[in-house]
Amino acid sequence: MLQLLTRTRGPSPAELTRFQEAVASAAATLSGQDLPLQAFSDPACPSFAALPAKARETSLLSAECYAQVLAEMADAAEDLRDSPRLLWRMLRKMGYIPRPDLLDKITGEDVVEIYNVHNRQLFRNLKFFEFCSFALGDVLGADWTQVTRRDQKISLDALAMVLRIKTGLLRDTLCVDHIPEHLVHELGGERRSYRIQFRFVSPLGGRPEAPKAFVIVHRTRWP
Repeated sequence: MLQLLTRTRGPSPAELTRFQEAVASAAATLSGQDLPLQAFSDPACPSFAALPAKARETSLLSAECYAQVLAEMADAAEDLRDSPRLLWRMLRKMGYIPRPDLLDKITGEDVVEIYNVHNRQLFRNLKFFEFCSFALGDVLGADWTQVTRRDQKISLDALAMVLRIKTGLLRDTLCVDHIPEHLVHELGGERRSYRIQFRFVSPLGGRPEAPKAFVIVHRTRWP
């Protein structure tokens, strides 16, 4: 009985439809960007459906914001590969306040991601998709920490960094290139592996309270 009571309840039909529509919209906008990207590996979106309710809500809202930002930039004839502009639009859409030095540090070679302090991925730039083999629905809906693997020491270093952000100890943009370059292995998709070198991390949010999310910028290359 306890097992039945604690089992994760799946999304409502309305939630699932909203998520599917956001994925389809984002995929349609990205289709002209010469990226090896498909919308769904499974239209039922099992990765999204398996999330706990709070994580599912976060993924749904971030997917909708992402789809809207991509569409708005495309409608304005703005370059979707302009990572600082794409990131700025997403930050404004989600209500996050960046550190003043953040956007100037990003180059065209960088992979840029936003995570909340619960390690939910909220954003990724187009450079991300040059390496990731997951379908867009899996990227937007999966628990990213569960579908990739890296050396345990690197994972612990990253976790310590997130804890410093979550507790408010880290409030400014910080260079983190002391964390060694390392392999990341996909546990799904085409099961690719690639090497990541962290460059810097930058908390998001106002000064009075601890940050609620952060930007991580890194360089990625093939082994």
